[in-house]
Amino acid sequence: MSDSEEEEVVLGSARIRLDEAEAVLNSESWLEDNIIEFALEAMKTDEFKSEADAGYFDYLSPSVVQLVRMSKSDEVKLLLEPLQLQDKKIILIPVNNAKKNTQGNNYLMLFFESS
Repeated sequence: MSDSEEEEVVLGSARIRLDEAEAVLNSESWLEDNIIEFALEAMKTDEFKSEADAGYFDYLSPSVVQLVRMSKSDEVKLLLEPLQLQDKKIILIPVNNAKKNTQGNNYLMLFFESS
């Protein structure tokens, strides 16, 4: 299959090329940001659809989390405010152990639940 024929799947704001995802998932490689974001978007549009539709559930993409981590504290509110997270009851936050100017090699998933 040529590059122009590779199947890309779009789910909400997440995109994934099936051949690349399959190669990563079938190897001992670390998961990539786009695969994590795709899985989170699938949860939002399937498993937690009613909660997401009601405005109770959301997630932060790995790229947004990394941007927040590398931003100055006075910029964080400006980055997150448009996401209206204050209205969410459950937020999933994938955090990578990357340091500034390096790639990380491990993720953890923070689960935030407001009271």
